Amino acid sequence: MRKANDVRKELVKRGRQLYAAGLALGRGGNISVLERGRIFIKAAGVDMEEALVKDYPDVGPEEALSESKHGRVSTEIPMHLACYRANRAIKAVVHVHSPELVAVSALTKVLESNSYEFDCLLGRKVPVVPFIEPGSDKLGRAVAKKVSESSNGVLLARHGAVCFGRTLKEACDRAMALSRACRLYLYLEGR
Repeated sequence: MRKANDVRKELVKRGRQLYAAGLALGRGGNISVLERGRIFIKAAGVDMEEALVKDYPDVGPEEALSESKHGRVSTEIPMHLACYRANRAIKAVVHVHSPELVAVSALTKVLESNSYEFDCLLGRKVPVVPFIEPGSDKLGRAVAKKVSESSNGVLLARHGAVCFGRTLKEACDRAMALSRACRLYLYLEGR
């Protein structure tokens, strides 16, 4: 089991990779890791590009929602919690907002595989959850339903995407693969 500071260092590193890849802008997007019964998640109002170790507090599942209401952790904690509860194998959640993710979420109800990379990292398809207020319990429940259907990612209409994995690297790779698949979808559709 890793030390808390090592978990935070990996979150800083992966958050900066997502930012550099164009999947997050400003304070948007959030990432988390479930380890030792604690959720390490980006603090509210923090930019992934500039986040430091101290910007990834850890909270227990039972206190996570109240910490969100007080502005300590991301307002998207209900969605992260829902993913962890829907599938016990999930140990990391990545939520990002790249333009291609948002665009494709408005154009289709399900993104079917369009590449071998998609097959390997995401499965055969990625569902789209209709627009639901960001940060809400309702959004968390809708995403959890899709998680339990064995998808490795979910597009969020007019919002972005959430991907998950057994490790933070796996969840980040899936988010990057989904963003690339959305870009490919737009190319193939002539948009």
